[in-house]
Amino acid sequence: MLGRSGTVSQEALTCILVLTDIPAILRPCSKACEELLRAENLLGERRGGERILTPQDRHAKPPPRMKSEVTAASGEPCHFPFRYQRKMHHSCLRDGLRGHRSWCATTENYDQDHKWTLCGEDKRVTDPCKPNPCENGGACKSNQDGYHCVCPARFHGRHCQKESCFEERRLAYFLEGERWLRYRPPSVEECHCAGGKAVCRPAHGKACPTNPCLNRGHCMEVKRERVCSCRSGYVGPFCDIDQRQACYTGSGLLYRGTAHTTLSGAQCLPWDSDLLFHEFSSRSMRDALSLGLGGHAFCRNPDNDSRPWCYTLREEQLSWEFCSVPPCERHAAGAVDTVEAGGQPEAKTTTPSPSDSSAQGCGQRYKKSLSLRSRVVGGMLALPGSHPYLAALSLGEHFCGGTLIASCWVLTAAHCLRHRPSISHISVRLGQTHYNRSTQGSAELRVQDYVLHENYSQATQSHDIALVHLKANATGRCAEFSHSISPACLPSALEPLNASRPCELAGWGHLYEGAGELSESLQEAVLPLIPHEQCRSPELHGARITADMLSLPVTGSGDSGGPLVCEEQGRATLRGIVSWGVGCGEQDKPGVYTNVARYLAWIQGHTG
Repeated sequence: MLGRSGTVSQEALTCILVLTDIPAILRPCSKACEELLRAENLLGERRGGERILTPQDRHAKPPPRMKSEVTAASGEPCHFPFRYQRKMHHSCLRDGLRGHRSWCATTENYDQDHKWTLCGEDKRVTDPCKPNPCENGGACKSNQDGYHCVCPARFHGRHCQKESCFEERRLAYFLEGERWLRYRPPSVEECHCAGGKAVCRPAHGKACPTNPCLNRGHCMEVKRERVCSCRSGYVGPFCDIDQRQACYTGSGLLYRGTAHTTLSGAQCLPWDSDLLFHEFSSRSMRDALSLGLGGHAFCRNPDNDSRPWCYTLREEQLSWEFCSVPPCERHAAGAVDTVEAGGQPEAKTTTPSPSDSSAQGCGQRYKKSLSLRSRVVGGMLALPGSHPYLAALSLGEHFCGGTLIASCWVLTAAHCLRHRPSISHISVRLGQTHYNRSTQGSAELRVQDYVLHENYSQATQSHDIALVHLKANATGRCAEFSHSISPACLPSALEPLNASRPCELAGWGHLYEGAGELSESLQEAVLPLIPHEQCRSPELHGARITADMLSLPVTGSGDSGGPLVCEEQGRATLRGIVSWGVGCGEQDKPGVYTNVARYLAWIQGHTG
C-alpha cells in the first residue's frame, strides 16, 4: 500500500491501525491520525481480466460480485457480497467498527479498497428469493439489502439470464459481447460471443516478435494482441495447462494439470479471484505464469509446500486445502488420497530436542500469503497454518495466548498465571483456528507444571514472562509437529531487533471495544515497532518502559500472553509476549510486550 510519494511513512504505518483494518480493541484511539491519512493515498487498485474455469458445467463460478439496487444511507450502493477480513459478507455489518452503526463495503474487496458507506434502514419485509428470480439453475442468496444470483458456469448476468461462450483451447468462458482471438493453424480468427455461441471470422495476423507460448506453442499477433496455438494435450492462453498430467512428482512445484478439487471435495477458487489480495494471486505476482498461476482454478504449489493446493471458501471464509491429486508413484499403484472434510493430510513429524527451539524445524510455517513487507499494515482473519506456534491456554474461566517453543514448552505472560491456578484447571490447545471449537489438526494437551519469572511484579508488570511445561505421552513427547503445529524460533542473543521490520500479532482478541466475547476465528495483524525512546516519552508510557519491554501500536486485551513474531531469515521468530496496555478507554498509548531476547538465559535455564 503506497502513498502518493510511493512510500508509506512510519507515522502512517502506525496511524493506519487506527482505521478499520483491525478490531478496535487491538488499536490505539488516536484522532490525529485521521488527518495524516487523508494526506496519503493508501488505497489499492483492482484489475479486470479473463476468467478461466473448468469446462464442466457442474462447477459453478464464484458468486458474482454485484451491487445491490438498494442504496445505503449515503446514497452510494452497497456491494454484496464483499470481502472483509478474509471473509465474505452478504449483508450490512454492525460489528463495532463504526461504533454502533451498520455499514457495508462499496466494492467487492474491502480489504483491498477500504471503501465503505453507512447502511440505510432495512425496510424489506419479504424474502426476495421467493420465488427464485435466478434463471438457468442459478441459486438465489438473500440478504437484508436485496439478493444476488450464483450462476452456473455457462451463464451470467443479474439473473443468470445470459449464456456464456466456452473456448476449449483456452479453457475460458467469455461473456455476451466479449471478443477474443482463436488460432487454429494456419489461420487466425477473431471471435465474439453472441447468444452463447462463438461467432468468428478470419483475421490477418503475423508471427509474434517474441514467443510467450509455453510447451513449444506458436504465437500469432493481430492488432498487437497475441494468441497461442498449443500442441496436442496443452491448453490455456499460454499453452501452460497440461490436460494429460494426472499426478505430481516431488512436491508438485511443476504440476500443471487440471485437478480442481481439494481432499475434502471443496472447489478451488481461481488464482485471479477478486477475493485474493494479500494471498498468492496471478494478478499480483510478476512470476505468476512461471509458478503455474493464471485465470484458472487448478491446483498448484507456488510456495513449494509438500504438495499441490488451492484456496477455497469454507463457511464464507477464505481458506486453503491440499488437493485431491496423487503423487505419481502412488498414482501408478492406483492409490487414492482420503481425508475428513475440512482436513489436511498428516504431515511427517520431526524430533528436535524438547529444549532446543533453535532446531532445524522451528519457525517453519505455510502462510499461503505474500511476505510481510508487501502486505498492508492492518489485520484480518488468519489462514489455516499461518501461526502453527500459537497456543490457546484455558485457565478455568479465563483465557490467554501462548507460544509453542519446543515440543513440551509453551511461553506465555506471567500475569496470566498470577493467581497460581491448579494444573488440573489448565489445558493447552495447539493448531487451533477457531476459538470455541476444535479443528482438523488441532490437539489438546494437559499441563505438568508451570513457572513464573521470580522477579515478576504485578504492580509494574516487569518481567512478565512464564513457562508452561506440557505433560508428555508414553513416548516422552508432548506436541507432535505438523503443518498446523510447529514451534517458533527464539531470537539470537547477538541480533538486535530491527525497528524498521514489521512484525505480526495473532490471537482471538475482542472484535471491538466493549465486546463481551472473543473473535470466533483467529485474527492476525502486521505491525510496526515503536522506537524505544518514543515509547519512553512522557506523552506515552514514560519511565514505566524498561529495556525488558517492547512497544507496538496495539494492545491485546483478549490475547494476553500471545506471541509477537517477526520473520527473520525466513523463520518465524518470537520477539515479544503480549503484556499490558491501557486500551482505548484512556489516552492514545501503545501496547507493551515482554522483550523475549532479554530472557534467553532464563528460558534455557528452565527448559534445558
